[in-house]
Amino acid sequence: MKLGYLLTLFLTISTVKAQTTLTVLSAVDNQPLANVLIYYKTNLIGETNKEGKVSLQLTNIDSLVFVKNDYEDIVLAKNQLTPTILMVKNRVILLNEVVVSPMTAQKLLKKVGDFIEEGKTKKGRLSYKIPHHLQIYNKFMAGNDTLHYLNNRFTFERGNFKINDQTKIVKNFRHVQVKENISKVYSWGGKEADFWDLFSLTPLGIHYSADFNNFFLHQDLFDYKIVASETYYRLEFKQKKKYFLFSIEGYLIVDKQDFGIYEFETRLLNNKPRFISQNTNLSNSKPAAFKIDAETYQFKYTKESDGYVLDHSSKNTIFTAEKGQHKNIRFIATTQVERTVDFGDRNLKGFDAFKWDIK
Repeated sequence: MKLGYLLTLFLTISTVKAQTTLTVLSAVDNQPLANVLIYYKTNLIGETNKEGKVSLQLTNIDSLVFVKNDYEDIVLAKNQLTPTILMVKNRVILLNEVVVSPMTAQKLLKKVGDFIEEGKTKKGRLSYKIPHHLQIYNKFMAGNDTLHYLNNRFTFERGNFKINDQTKIVKNFRHVQVKENISKVYSWGGKEADFWDLFSLTPLGIHYSADFNNFFLHQDLFDYKIVASETYYRLEFKQKKKYFLFSIEGYLIVDKQDFGIYEFETRLLNNKPRFISQNTNLSNSKPAAFKIDAETYQFKYTKESDGYVLDHSSKNTIFTAEKGQHKNIRFIATTQVERTVDFGDRNLKGFDAFKWDIK
């Protein structure tokens, strides 16, 4: 009896000793980083909690890769690991030395449009590309309930997405055609909850973004301000009259040489909410009204020899149900896409980017 007890105690102590606890912080402010994914080769072996901590079994492991949206990937050999890991945010373009420029907003946007069209005429190749290897973080919450969660590595080749299906989708959704609009229906509290298409393809590139297209096709609705450096133009825009039931403001950073876009960002003007009303023939017989409290889009690209490759992007929406079956519930929808390193993933599953789900 005593021998068995000692053996169990020995095994317990050995297991505890084999566990290594790491804390991952932002190098900017030393704040803990949650949802950092830690990989060994192609295997996901851990994810940090809200305190930035993770406990790992490092036996037979020689290196780790740390992945977090909006931060640069870190690859560390086992002998380089320290109790605290600092992650650096992605590069931000700053126009420190502003120069006088005769360029007008109208001329600049014409050049930007010409660059996009030129890319289309070259064997149908887009000027703005999706990277071959990327990480997608996608979460939708209703109050404290998670309706959907996805945090995975992907590959993109020949127009097709494939997913390393190691992080499980908490709760899935299905698409429904409702009066010519695509909706997503979630299982929540034993009922079906119907919402407009919150994720879609928007975070995968400027050419999929309704906000970019609305801005570009209705340039007369905005006031502009241009500043320039030796390398970039920064075009700030603010909507001067309401359109599409809401108003936006934001900026573009454009290359001075070929007029490609490095950055594009929009947000609701002066943080004023917008309202949408959704009719559904599902579990809710009355129209549902939602107040969009905050909504932002952001795209950042890296210039390469054959075009601009998406470096990272995000779409964040916070909204509240004003009436309907989910009245006063606060919802948060977040999608982040980031270019990452090649992990050598081979056993992948097909992914439907339109349905935002595994095939």
